[in-house]
Parts: sequence; C-alpha cells; structure tokens
Amino acid sequence: MSNIITEKPPGPEFVFPAFDKGQFDASLREQSASVGKFGQKLVTLLGASGKNVFISPLSIHECLLMAGNGAMGSTLHSMKETLYQPDPFDVVNWKTNGESGTSLHNGELALDFRQVSRLRCNYEISAVCLDFMHPDAMMVLILPNAAKYLEPTQFSGLVQRCASSRIDLDLPKFEVECSEDLKNPLTSLGMGVVFSDAAHQVIHKTVLKVTENGVEATAVTAVGGGFGCARPQPPKRLYFNRPFIVVLADKRNDLIFFEGLITTLGDDSQPMNTFSFGYQ
Repeated sequence: MSNIITEKPPGPEFVFPAFDKGQFDASLREQSASVGKFGQKLVTLLGASGKNVFISPLSIHECLLMAGNGAMGSTLHSMKETLYQPDPFDVVNWKTNGESGTSLHNGELALDFRQVSRLRCNYEISAVCLDFMHPDAMMVLILPNAAKYLEPTQFSGLVQRCASSRIDLDLPKFEVECSEDLKNPLTSLGMGVVFSDAAHQVIHKTVLKVTENGVEATAVTAVGGGFGCARPQPPKRLYFNRPFIVVLADKRNDLIFFEGLITTLGDDSQPMNTFSFGYQ
C-alpha cells in the first residue's frame, strides 16, 4: 500500500492557530488571502503528476517569510511575487521554531468529529463543509467533476455557498504521508533566483490521518541556507469513493492550514475501508 506511514514528521509539536477572535484584523485577512493563493498554485503544480498531494500552505509560506527576512533586490521581488506577499515582508504573529542556519516551521491540527456543530453542503458541486466548535476550524471535502483544482479565488465563495443540510457522508479511513523537496516547484512558480546557490533547500513533510474519531494533520517545513536573510429535507448521501479535495481551514477568515488532492488510497484490488458520518 503506497503512501502509508506509522509516524508523524519529526520536530516540536505546535498547534495553530493561536489567536483570539478579536485579533483577526484587516492585515491578517490580507495575509490569509496570500497564503490561500500561494497554496492553491502549489497544489495545482504538485498534483499534475497524479500522485497524492497534501501540504500546509501556511507552514511553507511562513517558513519562507522567515528565511527571506532581510532579502533585497531581485530575491525580495521574486519572493513577494511568488508568495503574493504584501508589505511588510514579515511573518504575521505565527509561532515558529528555529535552528542555526535553518528556518523551521511546525504545525499540528486535530479535529474531533464529536465537535462538529453543523454540516453545510453544496450539492451542485458535491462539496461539504464540516464546522467544528473547537477549535474554530472547518474541514471542506470536494468531489470535483471536470476540474481537479480550485482556482485561488474560489475557496471563500465555495464555502459561502454551502448551506446547512441534513446529510450522510461515507468517508474512507486512511493515513497518508507526503514529502516534498520544493526547490523545483518554487522555481517554476517564479523563485528561481532564490535558489542560485545549490545549498538552498526547502523540505516539506505532512501527515494526514482520517478515522471515525476525527482528523489529525501535521506538517514540518525546513529551509536550509538563508535567502539573504427551511423545512428539513431527507438526508442525502455523498460517497467519497473517488479522488477528492480536502481542505482544513479557519472558519473565521478562510485561512487555509492544509490542502490536498487525494487520488489513491492503496491497492485497488482490496475493498476500501470506510465509515459513515451522519448529521441530522
């Protein structure tokens, strides 16, 4: 069975986000938009190979901001363009962990299905949004028809069009690990000048685990070598039995923590291990 692991990425544990509701000001919302645009471009690029993709746009984005602190000239310009980063070019309040010569960002998110407060659904595009009471997060699952990816401007609108609904879900139980050397993908997105020194490296590792109890997602990003410093209707059912998109985000401002395209879950000759999740 491919892409199956038994342990999460190494590194200190870190739970995000660490904000009070009152702290979501205009600058942070702007930063959330930057993270979303960057992440969706990167998922599209990585997913072109047809493999499973699961990344933390937030972890990568913030780690690159840390590594690029003090960058100037063409390096600064290429990073701002690729990361969709407005001024100031700085990390916005995220907790980080650093080692000498390396910028390191770790993230972990755990969601308990018992904390789901409501389900919202858009049947036209087979999308369902699970709103959690604690933390203020949501899990969005999409069964794409023709298009495999969301355009950068579509996520917020998609969530807004999901209405509260009675629905039964059939979800697969699975655990996947993704490990990416992001040097070439980031170069393709416009950051080639940053990697003129062969010592520069961006390694990103994630784990996603979905069971009948909930969802666990972890990420670690390391950058080596600085960059220059109405009446209820009967429940409907959605079967997630083909490739699907998964997004874990903050429901207060659509900040995307994790995003991925799950295309394979193991040996096609074996029956899929699933569980049902209903909300009345």
